[in-house]
Amino acid sequence: MRRNRQTGWNRRLVAETRLGVDDLIWPTFVHEGPEDRAAVGSIVDLRFDGDDGTERYLLGTIEERHEDYDVVSPSSPLGRAMIGARPGDVVRYEAPAGPVEVTVVDVVTAEDRH
Repeated sequence: MRRNRQTGWNRRLVAETRLGVDDLIWPTFVHEGPEDRAAVGSIVDLRFDGDDGTERYLLGTIEERHEDYDVVSPSSPLGRAMIGARPGDVVRYEAPAGPVEVTVVDVVTAEDRH
């Protein structure tokens, strides 16, 4: 192992690194609670401000896409706004065109879908 550290560039290559706050993964906590709250894996019916109809979204990953609903990533602005919402809640998020308000009409949790 010592011969790997003979030159400066090699020493830097095999040197131990120091972790900073930017290197850490932010934890996600799952809390047991009311079952009608939107969480990852839930299908959520939304009514956008000014629309009469509803749109159905799965709060999850693109791998879970289906022809009956669109997929919203939990890390997207809409996805972050939907997490924890219940039917009747009005959530707000910042879209590229400006702030948007949506009403949560219905939530079907992942447990209820299976």
